Amino acid sequence: MLFRLGCAVFALSPALVTTLTPRRIWGVCAALGYAVAAEFARRSRPWNGRGAVAALLGSVVVPLALMIAAGG
Repeated sequence: MLFRLGCAVFALSPALVTTLTPRRIWGVCAALGYAVAAEFARRSRPWNGRGAVAALLGSVVVPLALMIAAGG
């Protein structure tokens, strides 16, 4: 859980300091995805795949789809 929270903070940092729209999109989406993954990891004992799916969707799939839709 702490690892995913660390990933969320790390992913959010580019969104806060850059003026490039694609990096902001990725940073916000990835931070949310990792935060949701951390919450799933906290709630589920034993481990299941929901956290991994949330991290993958938030850090790769959703930002890519948004950037394609925006043309960037």
